[in-house]
Amino acid sequence: MRRARTKLAVDGVLAASAFVTFASGLVLLLGLHAGRGALRTSALGLDRLVWLDLHRLPALVMLAALTFHLALDWKAFAAKFGRVPKRERRGPVPEHLHGTRGLICLAVWAAAITGVASWLAGGSGPTRGPEAGGVRHHLVDVHFIFGLAALPWSVHHLGHRWRWMVRVWRAWRS
Repeated sequence: MRRARTKLAVDGVLAASAFVTFASGLVLLLGLHAGRGALRTSALGLDRLVWLDLHRLPALVMLAALTFHLALDWKAFAAKFGRVPKRERRGPVPEHLHGTRGLICLAVWAAAITGVASWLAGGSGPTRGPEAGGVRHHLVDVHFIFGLAALPWSVHHLGHRWRWMVRVWRAWRS
């Protein structure tokens, strides 16, 4: 049961940090990035830098928890992707590559890479003032697209494991 508790703790941290990351990212997208928001310095009573920090810090926690999540579920993950046959001919992608794990991995890591790239490309918006264009703005657009794409697959993935998480939580409490 110790392993199940560890998995539950990691999955709980992952879910909580992903929720905060998504919520703050949504405020950044709708309030401080899209349309005239690119010229704003605050949204919902908080400065742009506060929202960026509320997005970046949980995102770092989320990536660390995701790494532990993959490490704890490595056998299942490897079994899922280890069955990929070598393609000798052109044809459709094997069915199991359409599963949520592959899509989540692709979307989350693409969002992480484009998020870090946008951070390195132009720093924080408030340190240089709001910007309505440029390379950083386009990287952030791609970052948002991948982040929004990861949401439904992540919710689907969590939904399939919810009963297990509740069962382990109840066993842990008693």
